[in-house]
Amino acid sequence: MNFIHPANLSQVLELVPSGSRSAVRDRAAFTVLAHTGLLPQELCGLVVGQVAYDGLGLFIRHTLKVPPRPGVCFRGREIPLNTSAVVALQEILCYNIQRGHSTAPAAPLMANRNGHFVRAKDYQQLLDRCLALSA
Repeated sequence: MNFIHPANLSQVLELVPSGSRSAVRDRAAFTVLAHTGLLPQELCGLVVGQVAYDGLGLFIRHTLKVPPRPGVCFRGREIPLNTSAVVALQEILCYNIQRGHSTAPAAPLMANRNGHFVRAKDYQQLLDRCLALSA
């Protein structure tokens, strides 16, 4: 499993396909991964209520409570969010609003075109491709 180091983030972001409809969200998601140390499985499993006090992204939490998930992380953890992560989370929420996705507390943060959770496997593959190209 590959991780994005914040020092390599700009190289990785340049390799995200710009022609895709989700390029803005993908770049923001990679920024969150780099600045929080989250696994793609953890990011793809988050709901809006875990990152924002409101669905509009105006009030992003200062810490992210990641619950334990079987097969991913057996212990829950609390991750402080720096400014870059907060801005990226706001971009993801704005993307969801622009696409007409729900921003209710129980709605997926990383929503696909149908408003359902994005598959973590797809994000891991995109991350692996971008990291391989940046090496």
